[in-house]
Amino acid sequence: MAALLGGSSAQAQEATQSQSSQPQPVEQVVVTGTLITRDGYNAPTPVSVLSGDDINALQPANIADLVRTLPAVTAAGGLSPSNSTGSISSATAGLNTMSLRGLGDTRTLVLLNGQRSVASTSAGEVDINTFPQDLIERVDVVTGGASAQYGSDAVAGVINFVLNEKFQGTKISADAGITTYGDGFDHRLSATSGLSFFNDRLHVLLNGEYYHADGTLVSSRPWNNSGSVLINNPLYVAGNGQPQYYYGQGIGPATQTGGGLVNSGPLRGTYFLAPGITGQLNYGINNAPSNPFMIGGDWQTTQQGLEGSGTLSPSVTRAGIFVRPSFDITDDFNIYGQFSWNRNYTEDFYEKVENTSVTIPVDNAYLVSQYPNVAAQMRTLGLSSISIGTSNVNLPTDGLVSNRDVYRYVAGGKGRVSLFGRDWSWDAYYQHGASVLNAATEGSPNTTREALAQDAVISNGEIVCRSTLTNPANGCVPLDRLGTSTPSLAALNYVYGPQQPSEEVQLTEDVASLTVNGTLFALPGGDTAIAFGGDWRNERIGGNTNLSGQSWYSGNFTAVFGSYDVKEAFTEVDMPVLHNLDLNAAGRYTDYSTSGTVYTWKLGSNYEPIDGLRLRGTYSHDVRAPNLSELYSPGAGVYLNATFPTNAPVTGDHLNLKPEEGNTWTAGAVATPSFLPDFSVSLDYFDIDLKHTIGTLSAQQVINYCYSGAAPQLCSGIQISGGQVQSISIAPYNFGSQKVSGLDAEASYNVSLAEFSSELDGNIRLHAQSSYYFNDIINNLVQSIDYTGTANVSNGGFGRGVPRLSYRASIDYNLDPYDVALFAHGVGSSVYLNNAVQCASSCPVSTTQNPTINDNYVPGEILFDGSVSMKLKIAGYDSTISFIVNNMLNKNPPLTGFVGTSSGDEGHAQSDYNLFDLMGRTFHVNLTVMN
Repeated sequence: MAALLGGSSAQAQEATQSQSSQPQPVEQVVVTGTLITRDGYNAPTPVSVLSGDDINALQPANIADLVRTLPAVTAAGGLSPSNSTGSISSATAGLNTMSLRGLGDTRTLVLLNGQRSVASTSAGEVDINTFPQDLIERVDVVTGGASAQYGSDAVAGVINFVLNEKFQGTKISADAGITTYGDGFDHRLSATSGLSFFNDRLHVLLNGEYYHADGTLVSSRPWNNSGSVLINNPLYVAGNGQPQYYYGQGIGPATQTGGGLVNSGPLRGTYFLAPGITGQLNYGINNAPSNPFMIGGDWQTTQQGLEGSGTLSPSVTRAGIFVRPSFDITDDFNIYGQFSWNRNYTEDFYEKVENTSVTIPVDNAYLVSQYPNVAAQMRTLGLSSISIGTSNVNLPTDGLVSNRDVYRYVAGGKGRVSLFGRDWSWDAYYQHGASVLNAATEGSPNTTREALAQDAVISNGEIVCRSTLTNPANGCVPLDRLGTSTPSLAALNYVYGPQQPSEEVQLTEDVASLTVNGTLFALPGGDTAIAFGGDWRNERIGGNTNLSGQSWYSGNFTAVFGSYDVKEAFTEVDMPVLHNLDLNAAGRYTDYSTSGTVYTWKLGSNYEPIDGLRLRGTYSHDVRAPNLSELYSPGAGVYLNATFPTNAPVTGDHLNLKPEEGNTWTAGAVATPSFLPDFSVSLDYFDIDLKHTIGTLSAQQVINYCYSGAAPQLCSGIQISGGQVQSISIAPYNFGSQKVSGLDAEASYNVSLAEFSSELDGNIRLHAQSSYYFNDIINNLVQSIDYTGTANVSNGGFGRGVPRLSYRASIDYNLDPYDVALFAHGVGSSVYLNNAVQCASSCPVSTTQNPTINDNYVPGEILFDGSVSMKLKIAGYDSTISFIVNNMLNKNPPLTGFVGTSSGDEGHAQSDYNLFDLMGRTFHVNLTVMN
């Protein structure tokens, strides 16, 4: 099988090419890597294909999970139901987004059948859940800059989900799955019909889908209870030979317990249990000034009720409808419409709300009545109060409930015309899309009411809020912050209600597009092909919040309003200069209403020096304009680590942001040797260099970069009054750069066993892909750091880089009516810090450029998935039953812990949500009935 990069669609392309010299009509092929539509065209840009065979073999409950096993996608930072848990303020839990090259999902353009789709977030992220999965016949992945062909957001590449527009008949699919631990149950039901009327001139596609997955808590996995944390080494003192950072197990917070821990003063270490019962904490190895964590000691006591309290995978319920009628007015003129609606309901929990500085006065009612011995000690020591840290084991877990509706309407037409003696084709469409999000927190305390409620005193024999003594009508209900007993329902209702913070956000997108394809003049290698056209796009955001102006632990939503327009004109030319040499060029003029005019372009070539060997290369200049979130998010006014009240100075819009610019070049070769039919192998080098990258800096980074002179433009975000810092604006900036480079390799082979022996039956399909990264360098204005192969610990940690090696391989044996497939996919080992020096003792001086750490190794992971399918008849209908096992060996993920520089992440899984499988072995059964 010959291919651009393997896969069934590429085989069709190569087959077309082999016939292109013959004067016979062939079906035109659209390759996602180009806008040119012509027979025999091979794009110079690498295009990886996830074929229908791959999709059918594993019958994924969600196709995004399968796409994410592709090496170029595995390395990236897209959202999935697992890694988006805890995304309360952004309300992105439960989404499935795609990202290429580790550059983030906002730099990857996701298309449905070659068309844009309305985003589900203000950052422009498209939720794959909104696509009709049972109508997807393949997925094309363009692993290089494609802004000149497809517009903004395609800096890292394009992922196009291609629909089977010609589907005929009726297909009903049902599947169910469960993990080996007896949780994570999910089920899906889908019905698809392709109907034809009026002698096949009218074709109607219908699809409906329902999906539900139970939520799973992190605490349900035994590997997660090891106290795996990366911390500042409590034994480290500059120059004493100890490593600066320490990674290990048996580590817990040193500033809190489930019922409260006194964390300063002469009573430090006293912790509260049931009424009247206290304990004295064994701190193990701890250095309070350096970090809030300890090694050993009573680490399990401080983790109790907190470790794993978050969601491993959220509870998700989805429903969707897809309708596409098309009508052939003539043989050369087709009109079509499309409507889809999808609802995604998600319930997600972050972790227990932690407080590390709760003040308890000596006359606190619950202290006096339940722990009189501690109150007596305080009076003896002359203490007016104590400060406790608590993980609130007796209070609700912080979480979010979100309900998102996505609507998409498309009207279009396409056809063929003959002009100047040549055939031309055109395709035009108009899309209107809307995404409506309703989100509300669960278990988020109102910090103002909480402060009033926890300050409880005894008055006239009753426990009341101190504030009520001077303001009897304030409605305050006293809250017990000591011990592990559950507070009264009235107290919980006061602190957490009567309403939780909620928001409604509406995103709308309108797109009009026209593309024309044809040929111009003849060259020695064939006709020159051209594509040209124009696009118009409008993006808008609006919304409202119910409790703006109040202070909550999470869910301090802020309404965002804004819009922008984009007008574009583009062209692409393919010139077969010789029979074995094609040159390709593309250009696009883009005018943004917010950031002005930009130009993108691309040059490429295909050269076949000998039969069966094709060399290809591209060089492109790409852009990504700032999205709605970056342009209009209100930012935050902060002072050090404390968020200012709502009336503090904050930023407004950020219309001074410039588009990101990227230069990408690829060079590679595809071999399809004649002596080994149906075999192809490819190797491609890629290099992506981004400038003016858009990101958000921390308050301390703003200060450092401003006053060091590295980025004086940031000084305008520091607001000073009377010689004191009043607020530091946290907002998106154009800062720094990012460079990613590496190698992609792919091989595929289809063979009939009868070719080896007439006694053998069946066919075998082999397919392997891998990506190896040389570097992933981010320049943050102060220093350049190579993040290649750095672990993404649960809160982002020190790094966010791509794995140095990622791979995927499959073998599929088909002997009708049976099909057996085995898949392997994984990533290589990684580190926490690329520039770190690993040492246990006698360490060199630890510096910012070369910090020291005791253990800098994170193991890789390889997973095996398998499926067995059988065709059969059910009530006379063609049917297929499939049994699928993912993570067949139930391999536990490598532990990476979380970065313990501050408390607040103990509820997360102690592994990398992005790279590793955290659910364990899962079983699925699928039944599909066709008519």
